[in-house]
Amino acid sequence: MKPDIFWRSCAGLAAAVAITLLPGCAMEEVPVRAPRPALTLRAVGYGTVRPDKGMTVNQMKLMSMRASRMDAYRNLTEQVYGIQIAGATTVGSMVVDNDSYKGYVSGYMHGAKLISQEPLTDNYTYETILELTVEDDFYQFANRLLAAYPPVGNNQSNSGGVAHSDRYYYNSH
Repeated sequence: MKPDIFWRSCAGLAAAVAITLLPGCAMEEVPVRAPRPALTLRAVGYGTVRPDKGMTVNQMKLMSMRASRMDAYRNLTEQVYGIQIAGATTVGSMVVDNDSYKGYVSGYMHGAKLISQEPLTDNYTYETILELTVEDDFYQFANRLLAAYPPVGNNQSNSGGVAHSDRYYYNSH
């Protein structure tokens, strides 16, 4: 067989296979997810210090400002990712001996804006308001980022916090 005839027959066979398989590919539609509208979340946090901690007035103000900002971030993270609740009840002699619950919040917050941070009546208690606009791609980015780091939380052997697969729930709805 001549090389010229061999290449022509290979090209003809490839064209026949492509024509046969092409209609099957054209019938399969890829679903396109409509982008979700941006959602603006707002969180309020409070922080205070006890005046008897041996700190100066300025230190107490700075500590309560930081505590209120961290509380606002925790509240914002809870809105975005949810909260995991763990509870245990111990019963002895048909009476509840101990009942305990713990809540865990774990997530990544980026792009939150500080709306206000003001002292309340005693100047040792602060209120912080944060705002976060969640765009359509926020959860996709956050899920990729969270998959790169182990969750934090209750230091148990299952690594605590919300499982990465549980976080996907917010992305899929």
